[in-house]
Amino acid sequence: MVGFIMSKVMEFVVRIISILYSGFAISLLWSWFVVPLGVAPINTAWAIGLSCIAGTIKGFPEPTASREDGFAAYFDLLNPFLATTLLLIVGFVTHFFM
Repeated sequence: MVGFIMSKVMEFVVRIISILYSGFAISLLWSWFVVPLGVAPINTAWAIGLSCIAGTIKGFPEPTASREDGFAAYFDLLNPFLATTLLLIVGFVTHFFM
């Protein structure tokens, strides 16, 4: 029972960190691609709010892995970080060609 509660607490903490990281990524991408178009810059707090709005609309995906498959369950938790990091890398390289 304690292991189940700890896994849910860790899942909650990882989701919170994912939202914060997503907001940071949005603020960077906004400054690289939207501000040059004449739109006002946003700070990280605004970007976290936008991330929360998008997350509310989209919702959290259901885990694809069973709890018995440890690696796949960890990958489900790390997938948002990996996807956001990939978007930041592509955006970083792309903004040099503008």
